[in-house]
Amino acid sequence: MWRVWTRPGGFCSRPVLAALAWKPGRRVELRVGADAVLIGSCTAGRQVVGGRGELTLPASARLLAGLDTQTRVVLIALPTQDLLLEQSPALIAHLLIEHYGRQPETCDDG
Repeated sequence: MWRVWTRPGGFCSRPVLAALAWKPGRRVELRVGADAVLIGSCTAGRQVVGGRGELTLPASARLLAGLDTQTRVVLIALPTQDLLLEQSPALIAHLLIEHYGRQPETCDDG
């Protein structure tokens, strides 16, 4: 499950959170990478899913990941790992181009 999100500072994506079975009150922990924020369920987590199904991320986490408040993000739910990945569409496009660029060329002219 994925969704593009444009709201600064947080998101309210019930379908994505529902795919993870994250209800209001669920505590989560953030791990910040160079180009993404990985969010995982954690009983001692500092962030909490709000009463309306919203999850607000600290501006510092987004900035460290290169996701300023104007950057569109893609949310990817990984239910089997109880994780949510937030990253930029540009990174996903780059990874797809690299992946398919390594595929053998096929041409059927016939």
